[in-house]
Amino acid sequence: MKVRWECRPAARGRHSLSSTRCRFPTGLVAGVLVFALVLPAGADWPMFGAGPLHLGVAEAGPLPPLAVRWSAALGSSVDSSAAIVGNQVFVGTADGELCALSAEQGTVLWRFRTEGAVVSSPAVASGRVVFGSVDCFVYCLAAADGRLLWKYRTWRPVTASPTVAGEVVFLGSMDGTMTAFDLASGQVRWQVEEAAGISSAPVVTPDLLYYGDRGGTVHARRAANGEQIWSAAAKSPVMASPTLTGDTLLVPYVSPTALVPPKVDYLIALDATTGARRWALNGAVSVFTTPAVADGLVYFAQVEGCLSATEARAISLADGTLIWKRALPPIVTSSPALAGDYLYLGAGDGALYCLARATGEIKARVALAKKIYASPALSDGRLYLGANDGRLYCLATE
Repeated sequence: MKVRWECRPAARGRHSLSSTRCRFPTGLVAGVLVFALVLPAGADWPMFGAGPLHLGVAEAGPLPPLAVRWSAALGSSVDSSAAIVGNQVFVGTADGELCALSAEQGTVLWRFRTEGAVVSSPAVASGRVVFGSVDCFVYCLAAADGRLLWKYRTWRPVTASPTVAGEVVFLGSMDGTMTAFDLASGQVRWQVEEAAGISSAPVVTPDLLYYGDRGGTVHARRAANGEQIWSAAAKSPVMASPTLTGDTLLVPYVSPTALVPPKVDYLIALDATTGARRWALNGAVSVFTTPAVADGLVYFAQVEGCLSATEARAISLADGTLIWKRALPPIVTSSPALAGDYLYLGAGDGALYCLARATGEIKARVALAKKIYASPALSDGRLYLGANDGRLYCLATE
């Protein structure tokens, strides 16, 4: 796909609050976009996967036994994964609101309403909150009070989560576009259009960004201007976000059908520099979640075929060798989070599970609701997780 460099009128209803319609990179110094890699500061969990590499690792999590410290009724299903910065928690709801709460007490501080479900997980940086909505807009709000600072219209719903690196927001849309926004102004720095919709949050480094589309292609592009470095095609859609650790990019895939599911490569390790395949796991299996990585091991949940048999697994990062597996209630769409000796994830039975990282043994199970689709976020020894009963839960050591 070609990078859009020309200035042109907005097409098919696309527009931003800025009068600018240019699709060329801005903020370039000698052709290089300068920004610092944003990593969680202290106990913060500022975006999906804890940071721009989506490793899903926190400094500390609650120790079993676990208990609900507080829960906050926010309306309809909370499928967005939370972001935590300072003493504020930010999360979206299925009835179209982005909510800010006190991390300590669960008090709702403010709400901002959109015209579509907010399943996009917010990203927080420089006092701003960025997220997408099914109403086809990208929003940026003031973290302190929820004031609208800018918004940008896409052609189709935005279900992907943004990744913020430095003062740049990277976000995909179901219209197939991947866009780099200036965090402060909302101005488009560059934009490319892929052949299929994008629902995964991009992995971002100071030089490159990586993401998959629903056509099964993984893209590596320059963060500064969107220039394509390599792409790798597969037969299965990419719905969840990849994870980058060292020079290995881990990409989860889902089966193209659940009726008579074929065997597919459902988790692939790619060389981040060249896109060359290092290893792949094959089976009639889907991975709906983003793997978490620490200490040379990869943690994820897989769903097997039309029977929906679900397992949490730990494998070797080096070659994909199985370390342990643990049966869980179907179906897991909650990406795992890691802290210390424990792995946390929500399951299809509406419970939060805490597993021993070394063995997969279930150390705690806390029933919350009928279903959980969101992923846990960890901060300051607590866990924040939304459920389909319209509540955001804060769990801590009992």
